[in-house]
Amino acid sequence: PTQVLVCVNRAWAVYDKVTGATLSSMGITSFLPGSSGDPRVAYDQHHDRFIVLVSDFSNELHLAYSLTSDATGSWIKTKFNVSQGSDAGDWPDYPTLGVDEHGIYSAAYMVGSGSDMTVFAIDKAPLLAASPSLGTVTAFRDLPWEGAIQPCHTFGSPNYQYFVSVNASNRIRVRRLSGSMSSPTLQTVGYITVGTHSSPPDAPAQGSTTNLDTVGDRLMNAVYRDGSIWTAHAVSQSGRSSARWYELDPVSLSVIQSGTV
Repeated sequence: PTQVLVCVNRAWAVYDKVTGATLSSMGITSFLPGSSGDPRVAYDQHHDRFIVLVSDFSNELHLAYSLTSDATGSWIKTKFNVSQGSDAGDWPDYPTLGVDEHGIYSAAYMVGSGSDMTVFAIDKAPLLAASPSLGTVTAFRDLPWEGAIQPCHTFGSPNYQYFVSVNASNRIRVRRLSGSMSSPTLQTVGYITVGTHSSPPDAPAQGSTTNLDTVGDRLMNAVYRDGSIWTAHAVSQSGRSSARWYELDPVSLSVIQSGTV
């Protein structure tokens, strides 16, 4: 409501939403000791809390959940080992972040597995308790490589938590998670056919001879609201990197509208 929280490699900072003044700043490893990089941040509007998720590029994901809507105040800071089961010996790269009223969600490419990805579902209830703690973490392992699996930042109270990923040059996969957060299930709902695209080139940076990495054609974020999934990624358009956005219907598995900037 009053603050903007920013996390980048490798810094953490809180700004006043009105004036832009810096309220607090530090290195990401000072904020979450033991973590390393690829941070993600979200505001959990269901419970007025901030969420920060960071990889240690070894075997753990570090999670911070603010105790109030004040990011300069108290947090619960915890972590969980993701290199277990069929992911033993692998490490998490490019973790994503989503949230709904019941859980916090992430997915990562498990480096060392070949080309497998894993989705993590975290029960949010224990984090909201008077004495907060890490809840049940359920892992769905050995999922095929699709650049990034984006869990939705979910508004409202739908029956499912949705996840989207680029499955092919003209297709987006839709997954959904359901059931109790102590024992959820994850399934592929189906695929949505979209306009054919190719991976974008790097983007020129003004005043520099070093181009910016446009991070391929992986979906960059996803939001579920009023029955629609909104998501976007970079694509190649006339030899340049462009932003393509979609409004998707996860029930009829269709494109409601889309555009390229």
